[in-house]
Amino acid sequence: MKTIENLLNFSNKVNKLNLESNSINHIIWFDKEYIEEDFTDPYCPQLQSILINAEEKKLKLIIRNLDNAIKNQCDNMNLNLDKYEKDIYWDYSYTKESDNGRLNQRFTVYKLIPNDEKIFKELWLRNLINIISKIIDTIIEITNLEYIKSKKEILNRSDEKPVKNLSDYFINIENKRKKSFFNELGKVFKTEKGKSIKAIMDELKEESLLIIGPREFKSFLEEFRKIFNHDIGTYQSINDPKVIDNITKEPILKRLKPIMIKFKTNETNL
Repeated sequence: MKTIENLLNFSNKVNKLNLESNSINHIIWFDKEYIEEDFTDPYCPQLQSILINAEEKKLKLIIRNLDNAIKNQCDNMNLNLDKYEKDIYWDYSYTKESDNGRLNQRFTVYKLIPNDEKIFKELWLRNLINIISKIIDTIIEITNLEYIKSKKEILNRSDEKPVKNLSDYFINIENKRKKSFFNELGKVFKTEKGKSIKAIMDELKEESLLIIGPREFKSFLEEFRKIFNHDIGTYQSINDPKVIDNITKEPILKRLKPIMIKFKTNETNL
């Protein structure tokens, strides 16, 4: 969790994100540098502490900056972001090469979905505007600031995705069998936590049983916890490991593969 100064800096930066002037590498850097899921969580203790202890004039400046960013589409007023389907999927993958130097040398991008860079950027921007609106709502909910804003001016709420339950994240399993699938996972994995849980998630995604969309990991994790009768670890201990060692992965796969074979509708892919 960062500070109120980071949030203020973010509120300034989002007003200067013209897509024509910023590369994919800049977008990746901006995502990793400034966007935190906790900024949209009104129940996050650290965020509550930061906002409650902040000066009111600074909070109002942050909200005003964010409001302006939504109105001017982060300095992209010429774009029509409503032309895309509401649930169109987008994503990217990359490796970090360095923490220093020019941005175009820090990351190697392996995949853009969709592959068209212009469309990808616009879908990313639409999602960012949605996040900005949620940050405003979170600040107001935590601080009870009197700040009048027009929902029509800020965001068309119909663009927001409905809240997902656990079953919604899983595919290639018959709906009527998903509960049994979850029960079996809970019975087989009784003590795993942290990176072992991440290993389970990674394998489920690899075998096309699990899809976690952009900015959905935190929400998914809260649903996924419901499968288990023990503490599976903190958000950081599960999310932070990027590479799982074979000592951890192989025992997980040995017990997980029979479950996947049993429940996956298309078993030939395993």
